[in-house]
Amino acid sequence: MIPVLLRRHVWKRLSLAIAQDDFDTYFKVLDSFISKISFPAFYRENIRLSAYITQNKEELVKKQINFMETEMRLKREEKQQIFERAFYYFIDKRDKNVAYDILQKMKAEDSKMYDFMEIEYEILMEKKTSHIKDLEERIEQLETKKDPVKQEEINIIIGYYKQTKRFSKMCKIKSKIYPKMCLTSIR
Repeated sequence: MIPVLLRRHVWKRLSLAIAQDDFDTYFKVLDSFISKISFPAFYRENIRLSAYITQNKEELVKKQINFMETEMRLKREEKQQIFERAFYYFIDKRDKNVAYDILQKMKAEDSKMYDFMEIEYEILMEKKTSHIKDLEERIEQLETKKDPVKQEEINIIIGYYKQTKRFSKMCKIKSKIYPKMCLTSIR
């Protein structure tokens, strides 16, 4: 009962600090003794990474990812989670080299996710068009609801439309494919 109450108290303080954009207090609470006994290390460091991403502090994001990868004993799923978040962060930043390095790390952790991420990398960073025919066929399948949709496919399709600048077609089909796709930012 007490750990639950402590966790709730820490979470409330973290939420309040982030709501007020007070990152100094946020990190102070995150590093507090109560936080350390309430949350596992991976959880604390992962939300620290989230704060750095929110603040858009690229160097701190790199350091945090490196720290988590090298200094912490992580499960395979935790590594995959970190690499996936880092990959999309650096894709969004258009940092081709870092995104590629993370992509290679993901290859060792999860080959299926790597395949999706590699397609996205090729479309968004290398401007390759070799996947367009396959993507258009998949979009047609999704329009007719022949298959369940996977989030990874949605990310690839979004990347395809970003690359080809075919926003009008995307707007026409996005609600058919996946309702939450409407909330996805297109840059």
